[in-house]
Formats: sequence, structure tokens, C-alpha cells
Amino acid sequence: MLLATLAACLIGCEETGSGSSATSQNQGGAQSQLGKSVEMGKDLRNQIQGRDMQTGALADSISGGDGVVQVGNVSIPIPSQWTKVTPSNSMRLAQYETENGEVVIALSQAGGSVEANIQRWQGQVKDQGLPVEPEIQEFDAAGFPVTIVELTGDYTEGGMMGTPTTYNDYTMLGAIIDTGATKAFVKMTGPFSLVGDNKALFENMLRGIQRN
Repeated sequence: MLLATLAACLIGCEETGSGSSATSQNQGGAQSQLGKSVEMGKDLRNQIQGRDMQTGALADSISGGDGVVQVGNVSIPIPSQWTKVTPSNSMRLAQYETENGEVVIALSQAGGSVEANIQRWQGQVKDQGLPVEPEIQEFDAAGFPVTIVELTGDYTEGGMMGTPTTYNDYTMLGAIIDTGATKAFVKMTGPFSLVGDNKALFENMLRGIQRN
């Protein structure tokens, strides 16, 4: 009788031990899966943070991180008096305003010769329906030839991408930075007197460009 009782106790202990071992294994498996999930979550978070940092850096390189806009291999310092705004069309890499939005400064890239682009701008500014003779200033900055074109008259914008709008007694200051086949452009447009108030800022900005 005593032997039977001892045998039953031993069997019970073995069954209990076996159950504990299975439970421990199940817990270990669950903890392992949890650990993997945590690690996957960390990896995903790091990937998202890295992507956001890259996106921010790209935006700064195009649209003016720390008051500088990079257009191709040129860094253009933007005057603090100008306010950064969303570009009004997809051709502009960056856009700024001043004088309560009446003066617009647009930065872009395009091909073509300096002469061809001057002729294109002449077609946008007329005096009694006739092209305006431009005032042209040339100098070198950061090793690049820079051409500033000044045109005053009736300025028309739009056309191919939308309905043309004409503004009377406007001045266009257009700068071409000759960086090669693809050139950097900065164009300021607005009422004659207000553009005149910002002309020195415009020229100093161009003389302060840096090669990337």
C-alpha cells in the first residue's frame, strides 16, 4: 500500500514537472516573439526617422534651408527681408515675396543660351505693344558669369500654362547665372518703384553666390 502511494506521488510529480516545462517553453516562445516585434518596431521607427531626415535635407537644398537656396551647383543667399512662400507653379524651385506680396522673386533652372533667355524675357515686357530695350549688367561671381537684365513696361505673365495677365508699369529684374548647359535663374517682378527699393538687395544677393 505504501509502495502504491509513493508510486502515485512520483507519477504526479513527473506530470507536474512536465506541465511546468511546457508552460515555460510557451512563455519563452511568447517572449521571443515579443522581442522580435519590439526589434521590428525599432527598425521601422529608425527607417521612418531616416527617411524624414533625408526629406528635410532635400527640401532645404531646394527651398532655402538657413536662408540659402541651392540651384544646381550654386548656393544663393536670400535676403532676410524676403518671405518664403509656396511656388506658384511647378517650374519654380523656390519663391519669395516682399512689399506685402507685391514683389515676387522666383528661382528656377532651365537650358538655352543667355541671349535666347534675354529675348524670351523681352517678349514678356512691352511698351505700347513693342518690345522694351533691356538694360544689361554683367559681372562674375564665384567663378560664374552673371547677367542681370532690367525691363520696365507692361509685364505679361502666364500664357502657356494659364490665362495671361498683364501688369502696367512693372519692372522685371532677371538674373542668369551661367553654370553651363543648365543655368540658374533668379527673377524679380513687381511695380516699378517697389522693385527699385529691392534692387540693391537683389544685386548683393547675386554677388554673394557660392559654388557648391
